[in-house]
Amino acid sequence: MFTNAMMLAICWEETTFMNIWQVGSEGKPGPAKGFGQIGPSALKLVKSKFDLPHSVPELQQLMDDDGWSISLVGRVLHMLHDRMLAESGGTSSRGIKRKVLLEGYAGYTYDHAPWRKAMVDQWYEFEQVLLQGKKSGGYPLRSVAKRALDVGMPPKRKIPDKGEWDRFLTIVTADLPESG
Repeated sequence: MFTNAMMLAICWEETTFMNIWQVGSEGKPGPAKGFGQIGPSALKLVKSKFDLPHSVPELQQLMDDDGWSISLVGRVLHMLHDRMLAESGGTSSRGIKRKVLLEGYAGYTYDHAPWRKAMVDQWYEFEQVLLQGKKSGGYPLRSVAKRALDVGMPPKRKIPDKGEWDRFLTIVTADLPESG
């Protein structure tokens, strides 16, 4: 239901691919952590859904490992999918809209903040740009990846100087092929 490109979109927008704590008020670590900024309440639900033997603080500690951190993004999406399926009383996931699930991940269903809905739209745009530019080897061209990263970052979080922003994107995409 969710592509690798969508997972990348979420992790790019949330943390620019950094496995970090959320920065809370006064610069203190916030409640969310990891590439996908997963909070304690989501970790508690994932723990229950997947019968994980770890406490929430232990899961947060395990998220220091990049593999654990990214796998929990997938588990949160899986859990949201299954919860919506159960709530709809359906036996098929065909009727469940990806966008509603992503809005749940983004917190839109909690507070209906317009910026969260816009964030989900950016995730979709990132995903579409990346998927359309994927080459036979599975990697997008550097120019496509740069465009996806650009559309996937909220304007308020971009480096204001366009030249500096472009240099940053060039560094992030340096290992991708220039032509296919």
